[in-house]
Amino acid sequence: MKKNILILILFINPILLTIPICPSAENPKISASGSWFLGIDQSNLLSGGGSNLQSTYQSTPDATLIDVKADKKSSWAVYVRKIPLPNHLTIYARRTSDGRGGGTIEGGENFIPLGEGYTMLFRGRGERKDVTIQYMIRGVSISISPGLRDLQIIYTIEEDG
Repeated sequence: MKKNILILILFINPILLTIPICPSAENPKISASGSWFLGIDQSNLLSGGGSNLQSTYQSTPDATLIDVKADKKSSWAVYVRKIPLPNHLTIYARRTSDGRGGGTIEGGENFIPLGEGYTMLFRGRGERKDVTIQYMIRGVSISISPGLRDLQIIYTIEEDG
């Protein structure tokens, strides 16, 4: 009889925080949807029983979809941070598409490590929809105690310039 042993489950959930710099109807607004559920068990062992786990995992390229509403002249920047994860695990995010819309978008194509302070992920001008985000986690090992980890990623948008 084969036993399944749950080693680690990671659930990443995007949260939005919009901080208007000066209140007006034209301020850029952001929305996000999606999540990443990562289940790690004995199938992720490198060489079977007694060996270590793969240390790096990636989500699908479209784990989170971001929409930015802004007028054509508004420049903006999207910032991201994480709510704490155990110190030995590092989470990264990157933009995997330009999305669609009449605006422009740049930056964020490479994985960026997320910390507890805000880091700019990408910037743009005007409206963009369905911008896709991918996550990567590093530092997974057999020494991590089994259990559920709920990681929250916070996105915020600010007028740029």
